[in-house]
Amino acid sequence: MQKNGVFPTILALTVLLSLLPSGLAASVEIPGAILDTGSEDLFWNAENWGALYADIDNNESWTERFYYENDADSNNGPLGIGNEATIDDGELTYSTAPYTKQYKVMSKRGVVVDEDGSYTLLPWLGEKYVAVNGDATTITKLLLEQGSDDVQTLKAGETWDLEAGYSLECKQVDVDGNKVWLALLKDGEELDSEILNTDTEEDSEERAFVATSDFADQEDAVYFVTYADKVFQSATDSVVRLKYTWIIDKDEIQTIDTDFTLGEFECTVAESDEIVLENSNSISLNIDDITYITDELYICISDVDIAGDGNFYIYPAKEATSPGTYEVRGTIVEAADGISWDASSWGSFYFDIDNYESWTERFYYENAADSNSGPIGVDNEYTIDDGELTYSTAPYAKQYKAMSKRGVVVDEDGSYTLLPWIGEKYVAINGDATTITKLLLEQGSDDIQTLKAGETWDLGAGYTLECKQVDVDGNKVWLALQKDGEELETAILNADTEEDSEERAFVATADFADQEDAVYFVTYVDKVFQSATDSVVKLKYTWLIDKEEVLTIDTDFTLGEFECTVAESDEIVLENSNAISLEVDDVTYLTDDLYFTSSDVDIAGAGKYYIYPAKAVSIEAEEEDGEELSADDIEETESTEVAEESTEIGPLPRGTDESETADENTVTEKGEAENAEKSPGFGILTGLLGICLLAASSKKK
Repeated sequence: MQKNGVFPTILALTVLLSLLPSGLAASVEIPGAILDTGSEDLFWNAENWGALYADIDNNESWTERFYYENDADSNNGPLGIGNEATIDDGELTYSTAPYTKQYKVMSKRGVVVDEDGSYTLLPWLGEKYVAVNGDATTITKLLLEQGSDDVQTLKAGETWDLEAGYSLECKQVDVDGNKVWLALLKDGEELDSEILNTDTEEDSEERAFVATSDFADQEDAVYFVTYADKVFQSATDSVVRLKYTWIIDKDEIQTIDTDFTLGEFECTVAESDEIVLENSNSISLNIDDITYITDELYICISDVDIAGDGNFYIYPAKEATSPGTYEVRGTIVEAADGISWDASSWGSFYFDIDNYESWTERFYYENAADSNSGPIGVDNEYTIDDGELTYSTAPYAKQYKAMSKRGVVVDEDGSYTLLPWIGEKYVAINGDATTITKLLLEQGSDDIQTLKAGETWDLGAGYTLECKQVDVDGNKVWLALQKDGEELETAILNADTEEDSEERAFVATADFADQEDAVYFVTYVDKVFQSATDSVVKLKYTWLIDKEEVLTIDTDFTLGEFECTVAESDEIVLENSNAISLEVDDVTYLTDDLYFTSSDVDIAGAGKYYIYPAKAVSIEAEEEDGEELSADDIEETESTEVAEESTEIGPLPRGTDESETADENTVTEKGEAENAEKSPGFGILTGLLGICLLAASSKKK
């Protein structure tokens, strides 16, 4: 996908770039629309859940369905009503159906691939599969399908990796004769080869390499197609340009029948034109947490009646963990003179499912009455005039978890001001949305971090927390907060006190952003205990902002196509500063990772088209960091060996209090604990620590 080149430089200052969301993640949550459970039926498809496959130019492709329907004969009432959180067997359904689709070489160039020039595509859990011979019970993965504008160039001797062991080798290019010799291989073994001739009509079969084979009880079935668009001479090499490439895995055929199971699902209908999966047993949803349905799919439901009608909020999601770039798209809507998305309809926005006040981000288009253009998507209009596209956000108050969960008074009122900002969590300093800094870490309510004496916890952005010493007999721990190796502040915490005691909390303050003694770090000692080999502290409710990187937002602020038009303490508004011409049937970038996609086919009827916003989020391959363990794996007994590393607590419900745990900040770095000196008590060091703490207080910044 090529980015629209019309927008100005994203940000002029490096400090601003460092504060904006990077688009990189350890995992990606692709959530469905948030629905109110005040109905006996809950329904998601490709329109309102981006994890399901959709071709925006063909609503026949929107065949996947994920829905809950209360059974009148069930043992439980409708989900989410009257604190009901049980899905009885057969009440949750996933279904999909195949549809016919032309090979692009046929639809774009008129080349006849087989009898009718089409294949049967089956959307399957958001992925593209091909129903072999049109039968949805016999499928194989569509490994590659080049987009209409995608181009692959190969020089003589070069090889193109097509996935699953398949590759395409350019054996020779004859520029004078406009010919190219290609070979298709699997695991290095040649399967087929063809000489293509570009000195022919566009719809000539001499331009297409079509590979067939006997598989899945078929004879001479197509499994590979490519098209030679042009042969030319570069500065140094003879080159072929290939388009419309399509390949399936003929060696990996999956059969779906009524014995098929997937997580909580079993197949109840396996027909050539439909596949239906239903939950085989009752499912008890984890309130305000994740309930897995398969390895990747889960449901999250609130535990607070924020709708005010006795009902609760619920959404399904897919968790992606493999390296790659994922599209988190908003609800697909019919283009009109006024369209909008918020956290309930676009999963790239932040929200706390238990706090409706957190749903402050808005993204909307409104056609101006005096606009030079009519409403987008109506009568072939694809221009957004300046000021017609808006992003807005507002701050809201939120308690520190040390306060809400244990009653520890962190500061005057025990709360801070959170600002959702392009889907990320920022803190509005002193409640002012124009002065913000990133919330680096906020442990979820059930998250635990264990540290042994001598160990250090990487908190992100150069901040670390060191466990200097643990006194099991006295239930005390000595902690030091550091930035880039320099000690900022230390504290001795006492776990042998009441839960709401301030002696349990380490609260670090500093002078920054024109404030004196402003809180920037909080942690809470839950327990001090002895493992089989070490003295250990268990920390909870940790919270940290970056006091060194503060972003000021004013009316000079720009972001991609946007400029700031309102910069107030209680609201930030960005609007497009210039007209935007949408790329029809393609992406139009608004910032580095936010974009629009609009259809070029009037599938909505009445001269209207479909449109959706999306955010591109990438997962990069990382080196493994050692074994991760959940808090449930830790038993606080004298005989239990404690893991050297704690873990992320679960894959992460979007915007819940647990969402910030989905990064490297939740994993403790291995310290030199084995060599650290253990002591049953602080002894004489306690007096010395008092001097150290006094000296450290002078280091506050």
